[in-house]
Amino acid sequence: MLEDLIACGVQATHPNEPTSVDMAELKRTWGDRLSLLGGIDVDLLARGTEQQVIDATRSLVERVGPGGGVAIGSGNSVAHYVPVRNYRAMLEAVRTYGTLG
Repeated sequence: MLEDLIACGVQATHPNEPTSVDMAELKRTWGDRLSLLGGIDVDLLARGTEQQVIDATRSLVERVGPGGGVAIGSGNSVAHYVPVRNYRAMLEAVRTYGTLG
C-alpha cells in the first residue's frame, strides 16, 4: 500500500505508534522515499515516568535518527490526559539526543 501512496504523492507517514509500526524497519524499507513522523508511544507518554519517556525517545533517536527524514514525536494525537511534564521530557530528549550524531 505504501508504494501506491508514494505514487499518489504522499511524502510522509503518521501515525507511527510503536505498538503497530517498527520505525527502524519502516525507515530501512521506505526511508529513501518517505519521511516518518511520531514513534513515541502515547500510552507511555500518558502513564510512564519522565525517565521512561526520555529513555524511549533516546532509543528511537539512536535507531532512526541517523540520516534524517524523521520527525520524532508522539505516535498519535497527544491527548489531554498526557502529563505536560512527559510531553516536555520527550521534546527535550529529541533536542538533546537528536543533535549528537
